Amino acid sequence: MIPFSYFYRWAIAGVSLIALFFSCRFALAWGAYLLLSAQTEGVVREWKIFDQGARSAVRAQYHFLVDGRDYTGGYTFAESYWNEGVAVAALSDLVKASKNVFYRPGNPEHSALERIFPLGLLIKSLICWAVLFYFVLLNKKLLRSKSY
Repeated sequence: MIPFSYFYRWAIAGVSLIALFFSCRFALAWGAYLLLSAQTEGVVREWKIFDQGARSAVRAQYHFLVDGRDYTGGYTFAESYWNEGVAVAALSDLVKASKNVFYRPGNPEHSALERIFPLGLLIKSLICWAVLFYFVLLNKKLLRSKSY
């Protein structure tokens, strides 16, 4: 029979890899969030609704000025919709809203119409680290009691 400690070590290794995976994804998304630190007023030239698998998404083509130079960009909004009718209704709200363009100060060609903090990835990462911390503490407790 395989001892319990064998499975326990594999569980710790697995949770460690998952925590590392989500932490790296969060770090990359947070870096992209921080890089889009400047903003200016932009003008949307074209709105488009397209199918994204079983859902619909909204894409905007826009242009903006930075230091007298004209830049263009395209942005697919993060929220997707169940069908095209819901996307059309959401599009009317998006058209009414003023469009600020977020861009990198050193490279305005990298821009977006939304600057979204990666909260979901942060929560997943913190949960994984909490589970790993629990497993490590449980391991220390089990080693002290030598119950396995």
